[in-house]
Amino acid sequence: MNSAHDDRIAYQFYTIEKRFQDKIIASFSNFFTPTYASMILKLLDENAGVALPNFSSFHIIETLYRKEQHKLKEPCHTLLKQLAEYLKNILLYLLGGDNTYDYHFIDRFTHTIITEIKLMEKQCLIDINKQLDIEQRIFTLNHYYMDTVK
Repeated sequence: MNSAHDDRIAYQFYTIEKRFQDKIIASFSNFFTPTYASMILKLLDENAGVALPNFSSFHIIETLYRKEQHKLKEPCHTLLKQLAEYLKNILLYLLGGDNTYDYHFIDRFTHTIITEIKLMEKQCLIDINKQLDIEQRIFTLNHYYMDTVK
């Protein structure tokens, strides 16, 4: 059995999730670089006098957030595709390992597996896009957000 069909399915999910996590971390800007620090200082200068002294304007947070938030979409979609493909492959592999079943049964079951995984992938994609759309709304950064939702 090769690593793609490892019998530790939970471990395979973990490795896919770990690659996703690493990709998310790598996709965001390095906040500790001099370039990023100079951008923040520039934003602080631009927004001087907008808020109370010693309190930064919410506009600064919004601007920084907008520059990073769009980077979430591609890794999320990739994760979904990888999980759906892995599920399809492992289920078909497990089904193909035992040839005691009737060919018609295997054919129908294979079709059902692929159809259901595609349907769930579409539904998950809709849910992911909803979450990403919600994250585009900057008011989710507001500490009164949950009061607004409730």
